[in-house]
Amino acid sequence: SADDGAQDGVIAATGKATAAGALVGGVFGAVNAAWTDVPAVKRGDVAPAVRASFKVIGSHSLLFAATSAVFVGTDATLSTIRGKSDVYNGMVAGCAAGGVVGMRMQRIPVGVGACAAFAAMAAAVDYSKSFEKSRSERLERQLQNVPAPAKE
Repeated sequence: SADDGAQDGVIAATGKATAAGALVGGVFGAVNAAWTDVPAVKRGDVAPAVRASFKVIGSHSLLFAATSAVFVGTDATLSTIRGKSDVYNGMVAGCAAGGVVGMRMQRIPVGVGACAAFAAMAAAVDYSKSFEKSRSERLERQLQNVPAPAKE
């Protein structure tokens, strides 16, 4: 049925976003781990340093994956339920993703602030997309009004 196709689309989009978020989070985590103090290597035992580095990488990877999954999953679900993709879907999804950050930090004010920041960013991105679309439509209309060159 159509609902199954829509549900598969939501699941696929969420899965892709989760994987991409995990990858980006892993990169950020690796950079952070390189700058973080890790246990000193003693008598050739590198295991504590490696464990500490992987803990930082894993933490970032998990946060980015969860945030991405919640954002895209919420946005796609709302688009499916509401039957339209607009700025409100992105703002609600941004707020939900911000809530993930607040839960990770275990601080309600952080969640509220991240909710507002992510919702504002989603709205700004949607606005810029609509601006670009209207700009390209104007350019296309202008090009349609240009007379064709005369054939010789």
